Amino acid sequence: MSVVDKLPGRSSRSARTRERALRSDIPPMDGAWTPNEDLDGPPALWSGPGPVDVLPLGDGAAVVVGDSRLETVVAADPASRRLLIDLETTVTAACAFGDDIALATTGGILLVTQTGVLRQGPRLPDATFGHVTALASDPSGSLWVAVGSSVRTTEEWQTDLLIRGRTGSVLRIDPGASDAVLVADGLEWPSGLLPDDSGCIVSEAWAHRLIRVDDHGRTVLQDDLPGYPGQLSAVPGGGAWLSLFAPRSALVDFVMKEERYKEEMIRTLEARAWVAPQLRTLHHPVEQVQGGELLVFGQMKPWAPTRSYGLIARLDENGRALYSHHSRANGSRHGIVRSVEDGDRLWVVSRGSGEVFSLDRTGPELGEGQ
Repeated sequence: MSVVDKLPGRSSRSARTRERALRSDIPPMDGAWTPNEDLDGPPALWSGPGPVDVLPLGDGAAVVVGDSRLETVVAADPASRRLLIDLETTVTAACAFGDDIALATTGGILLVTQTGVLRQGPRLPDATFGHVTALASDPSGSLWVAVGSSVRTTEEWQTDLLIRGRTGSVLRIDPGASDAVLVADGLEWPSGLLPDDSGCIVSEAWAHRLIRVDDHGRTVLQDDLPGYPGQLSAVPGGGAWLSLFAPRSALVDFVMKEERYKEEMIRTLEARAWVAPQLRTLHHPVEQVQGGELLVFGQMKPWAPTRSYGLIARLDENGRALYSHHSRANGSRHGIVRSVEDGDRLWVVSRGSGEVFSLDRTGPELGEGQ
């Protein structure tokens, strides 16, 4: 018990209450999650504002989906990037859909051919426009849709986290259907989808877990992840890649429990000054800094507390992490929103740094054996 707790009016019960509030239940990054700097080494193959996704085309080529444009890039010659289409709406999610590319935008679902022809896609309820966090297609041709929140757009994800929103849902649009089918609701910001013949694995970000939804209900596959899980992509032969777009933080968890402080912070401060996860380090005067983040000899230590981080993990068939790739506190490739395997190449999208790059899979597995 501290000296303060011994003062008149301070009970051991209040001390225990404060201790529970301050306790962090965030799992340590060790074992398969042991930190490394794998993501900071490869050269950028594409750079620009707001990358959303990357869709491999094979032979080292891919379509990079930005906030409002699509471009093709070839890994062997990054300077050869070519505009596929410019859009007059903002893209929030994308996926391959048959021979086309499906885009979730603030104006609904759009389909783009590989030659840049645009047409209207499957119909979604108007209330979901701007709220879609992930798209995925299954073997039957159905389009799966993750809606992060029914009341907040994808730009308001920090607000939804701080108030612990539970209004997310997963929809499915079957071939030839005129309306979407509600598969699951009451979710805490679903932000990644991996469907198969009988159901779908869903990243539930604010709950730090992966769940499976199917005709039998919901099953938790993996919980207590060290970050906020986002997009999922299948791996040939089984398993998946999981992108975690921000790290969990004991400081953020503490602020989320302090209702009056949290409400005042949201009401009076601009979002970049909030105690909340970020997709990148802002280096702005209003950004709060913890003691461990102070520069030492002009450098930030890689183990410093941070509100942004770069993290992807290779999962086995049961959703357990086998190994992972990182960009630590002193790195720049944070806010990873997609990692997808294509032959010997792993394409990675860092929204924080505004880059698309790739990891070479031909040598020993980076991060494997941790």
